[in-house]
Amino acid sequence: MKHRALGSSLSAAIALSFVAGTAGAQSSTNTAGAEALYEEARTLMKQGDYARACPKFKQSYDLDPGGGTLLNLAECYEKQGKFASAWSTFKEALVVAQRDGRTERVDYAKKHLAVVEPKLSKITIEVPSETNESGLTVTLDGAPLGAAAWGVGMPVDPGTHRVVASAPNKVPFEQSVEIESGSTTLKLPKLADAKDATAPRPVDNDTEKKPVTDEPQTGNSKRTAGFVIGGVGVVALGVGGYFGLRAFSKWSDRNDHCAGGCDSTAKDAGDQAKTAATISNIGIGVGVVAIGVGTYLVLSSKPASEPSASQRRASQQARAWQVLPTGGPTGGGLVLQGAY
Repeated sequence: MKHRALGSSLSAAIALSFVAGTAGAQSSTNTAGAEALYEEARTLMKQGDYARACPKFKQSYDLDPGGGTLLNLAECYEKQGKFASAWSTFKEALVVAQRDGRTERVDYAKKHLAVVEPKLSKITIEVPSETNESGLTVTLDGAPLGAAAWGVGMPVDPGTHRVVASAPNKVPFEQSVEIESGSTTLKLPKLADAKDATAPRPVDNDTEKKPVTDEPQTGNSKRTAGFVIGGVGVVALGVGGYFGLRAFSKWSDRNDHCAGGCDSTAKDAGDQAKTAATISNIGIGVGVVAIGVGTYLVLSSKPASEPSASQRRASQQARAWQVLPTGGPTGGGLVLQGAY
């Protein structure tokens, strides 16, 4: 409870002092940048330069999400011939338009969906029972394809697509599939056994000849953990500061839409502001505690002249830690995940 109280008070002080002078500037900068990208993308699309226009629409939407920008992005994909991207973006724009009560945009999205859907190219990945090994994973263009999607036609843009299947102690299967139009089916073959699946692990001769005592290993492990946890603390502080900015920005948006009575947009912005504020509080609290713990571990450890093989493996695992923000309509938080 003491740590939580300390984290909340520190986060409030830091977030308020830091955000007060910059939240408005950050929001206006994003809006201005989004508008500039939007206008340039519109010009490029009128010139037929869809390859340059579409990424600019996408970046404009990322800076300042808006239903109109989303519809323009979907139309740009459609004219570029990326019908799968156009279809999914029109679907998203339709949901946004229905939520905002924009009937003209709803009709526009539905009209284009009716045109785009018959033009979709699809790839179906079939996994026969003899191929379905324990622990089998399948990816399409690097994205995991769960078992529920096996045997289902997945919309894809024309071009080359990479399918990879892998399982423990098996040789991975990889194949590129060229798709121009229509539907394509790829049946995965049974994965071959890996020849070295049961090969003995190499012996660390240095470890056998020169055993390392427990004291240096413990000291070096503590030192490594100290630097890793301290680094996690720095990242957590950064995450907390960012979401502090976002909380003030969204609350400002909420107030703007409450001038003559709060509407649905004001409610959404208010909910997002509360979520961001919660993540900011937790992030800065975690950061302060993690930096303190990391400093203690580094200062209380005994540095070793050279780490052993087991210590190097521990260090590599520790560097896999991450601070991940989580959020939802009623709250948010941070997740610290990794292996050590």
